[in-house]
Amino acid sequence: MILMNSYMKFAGSTAPPTSEVEGNDSYTVLLLNMDGTDASTTFTDSSIGGSTHTITANGDAQVDTAIKQFGTGSALFDGTDDYLTAPNSSDFNMQTAGDWTVDFWHRPTSLALSYCLIHFFNAIVGANSGLNIYIKTDGSFNVDDGNVASNLSAGTLVINTWYHLAVTRESGTVKLWIDGVLVDSELAQNYGDSSSTNVQIGRYKDGSLLDDANGSIDELRISKGIARWTANFTPPTGPYTQDVSDYIALYKFEDNGNDETTNHNATMSNVTYSDTGGVTGQDKYGIWNGTTSYGQVTDHADITDLKTVSCWIYLNDWGELDAGRILEKNSLKTSLIAQGGVHQNIGFYKVFDGTSGFWVSADSSITLSTWYHIAYTYAQDNNVATNPILYINGVSVAVTEDSTPVGTMTSDTGGDLYIGNNSANDRTFDGRIENIRFYDRVLTPTEILAIYDEEVS
Repeated sequence: MILMNSYMKFAGSTAPPTSEVEGNDSYTVLLLNMDGTDASTTFTDSSIGGSTHTITANGDAQVDTAIKQFGTGSALFDGTDDYLTAPNSSDFNMQTAGDWTVDFWHRPTSLALSYCLIHFFNAIVGANSGLNIYIKTDGSFNVDDGNVASNLSAGTLVINTWYHLAVTRESGTVKLWIDGVLVDSELAQNYGDSSSTNVQIGRYKDGSLLDDANGSIDELRISKGIARWTANFTPPTGPYTQDVSDYIALYKFEDNGNDETTNHNATMSNVTYSDTGGVTGQDKYGIWNGTTSYGQVTDHADITDLKTVSCWIYLNDWGELDAGRILEKNSLKTSLIAQGGVHQNIGFYKVFDGTSGFWVSADSSITLSTWYHIAYTYAQDNNVATNPILYINGVSVAVTEDSTPVGTMTSDTGGDLYIGNNSANDRTFDGRIENIRFYDRVLTPTEILAIYDEEVS
């Protein structure tokens, strides 16, 4: 059974030189990183501060991987009936929100017609009925209340250039920002309440008054309860993500098995270290010899049934019995495996008391002598219908359920955790491991990508 089909393989460790920006927080009520595979019409709200909003793509609105500011893609609009919608929600009431911020990256393709970028509108027509963000034919960046009772306008954008655009309201004053520079402001009227109607990205209301967006939008964020900027600022240098420094343990293998939190140091046996030929941007890594090497972490309550594991691997060979362990906890009860033979893939194994579950990436999804960022997320919720997500180089990959779990999930508590081997010392990993992280929560796709981006920068 194939569970996912969003596989994208990256050769080696060649990510763009961006760094994550921890801008997904309790104020964030909508966050569209616009990532995905080329021509996909799936746009995911990864915000953690509001409700989860289902985004619908209309017309030819789609992910474009060729032109993007950060991550794997941006939203592409061709100027004719292309737009995204988010259903009505109290998250989008911009009248009673107090301070707020709307910010995003935009790259115009044409300025032949004035066009809408984002429209919050109220079903009741009248003054202050909406919040309309748009571009005019003179290249100016504009915001009004939907009826032009309040209007800000500034700038001269040119085509085929990325701009960071933002609108904030601070203590009743609405401000317009281009590339971190304050360009206009006014003590504003209330603007609109869009809690009873949807929000449209790339289109004005029913398509009247303004044309549809023409160009690309990336990293769209709506924040409630905060004016993100009150003075000129440097635009964000990477995709917005949740802070991923809340790992339980991080092992960099720089001459030892020390945990960066100091709470779960690993005992290392027959592992050597090198700083030559590692992951770009990182220092040393550990080398497992394929026969006797391992790192052992004593069992502990907060490294039980880990929900996310992230690491870098480089295979010299496929390890003992073509199934070298990247990680194993309590005699296979939770395992992350590099498989060789006819498969050459990544596998995740979880014990259930009936039939254990085993999920694998596509055959030939990894190869020898190449650095890969590998990660899994798994809810560990004792539900046989729950499947892990496997990631290669920051992107989720197609997963096949090789063995369907039956019965009750068996916790891996009570046994030590092994890095690069198992407790019997007969499934030794053969190659290099670097920067292995443990989390007790399921990280989002954006967070996994942020780790990948951070560690190759």
